[in-house]
Amino acid sequence: MDFSEWIRTETKRRGWSQATLAERARLSRSSITAVLTTGRRKPGMKFFSGIAIAFEMPLAEVVIIWERASQPESGGRENRLSLFRHVLVGGQRS
Repeated sequence: MDFSEWIRTETKRRGWSQATLAERARLSRSSITAVLTTGRRKPGMKFFSGIAIAFEMPLAEVVIIWERASQPESGGRENRLSLFRHVLVGGQRS
């Protein structure tokens, strides 16, 4: 399951619309749409934080879910370093 699918599943499980998710996550609806449906934007720290707030879960758990959905199985240390660079610089991933 990819990260967008996980968010859609969690949103549906709660009976929320994308507008409700955006409100609870303190994000714009266009930000939600850009990440979930169009793929135009990779999530950054603000997005991860908002999802963690909305779903009432630790930020680290959201980042781990994203990492598992976004990384190949055999990435190891280099993928983790890339993930932390991505989170720390707000969405710029090398």
